[in-house]
Amino acid sequence: MQASENLSIMKTIFDPLSKEQSKFIVPLLMHLGITNIATPPPTIMKGLIETAIGEAPLLLVTPAYVRDILRNPTRCKLLQDHWKKDPESLMSNINKLLSFLLQDTSEDCLVGCSLLPLDGGSWATFSRKSTPQTQYFTSSTPLESKILEVAAGRLVPEGLEGTVINGLLKKGMNISQLTFPDIASLYQLVESKNPEYRKAWLINVWEYFRLCVTKDPGNKNKYLTFIESLPVYCGSVVGERDSLHFLSPSSFASGSLPAIVDPNTPFLERGKATLFQGLNGLILINKSTFPTTEPFAESVEVSSGARRLVKAIGALPSTVPTTHSLGEVFSGMPTEGIEVVIFKIHHPTPIITNMY
Repeated sequence: MQASENLSIMKTIFDPLSKEQSKFIVPLLMHLGITNIATPPPTIMKGLIETAIGEAPLLLVTPAYVRDILRNPTRCKLLQDHWKKDPESLMSNINKLLSFLLQDTSEDCLVGCSLLPLDGGSWATFSRKSTPQTQYFTSSTPLESKILEVAAGRLVPEGLEGTVINGLLKKGMNISQLTFPDIASLYQLVESKNPEYRKAWLINVWEYFRLCVTKDPGNKNKYLTFIESLPVYCGSVVGERDSLHFLSPSSFASGSLPAIVDPNTPFLERGKATLFQGLNGLILINKSTFPTTEPFAESVEVSSGARRLVKAIGALPSTVPTTHSLGEVFSGMPTEGIEVVIFKIHHPTPIITNMY
């Protein structure tokens, strides 16, 4: 309150805050045009509050009062524009303000306030009812940030304090940390991207899956159910240059597609390399987009991998338009490649690992 002003108690807003909070909140309110604020010494403030009991209540600077001020779109925009002038202090200011407002015990203490900064410079409005378009994410690791970048415009920049995030989560606000169930909705956003971007994004997703399972092994199968019908495996197609094919775990498990996990043929002996390079239409799934507990769980060197290979070869005539029989699949292939298939059928190696 300016020194020259003489205000009645009924027209004065009293500041009962701690010295530290007052130093931040009072200038904020004054910038928003609230100038009739008085900050009396603590003893006088206590006496005023006691005197007002049973009488007309004093107007106090409280989290609820500040929230109601900021629910006004014009005043909220004024604060946003003011803070944008000092981007280095933006997240610090946001953390201080949200920490203060979260002291309000009401469930809707932030509802209607556009105080959540987003990547790109826009602001989100807090709500207790979220939709895919109004659900916002925070990331706690670089890997999570890479996964969430596909949700452009819904990612909170780094710097929001953990205590603030936890407070928002407890209030049921429309903000969340990344969890594996979110991958399904995020995948809908990545489907329209170019194939190479999708592949890179899926590699990050499967690394995130590995970390989730390492942290919580008991939910491994539950995590997979969230994505089993989505094309989250990525592979190259033999005979099609620069071609990427995306398929779902359920379609891979069914054996209806000519697909195996890429055995990295350049590092295999000549006969095996000849086989895989000659099976036009065979989908070689990149190991980085395939969940296995052991690197050789789907290897053609073990019995389950050998069976998968034979099944994939058998699917080629029905999936490759120019191939109508197994004879055509093997026509023109050197004998050494065919011998590999025959050997694997009759001499499989027992599998000793488990698949996800």
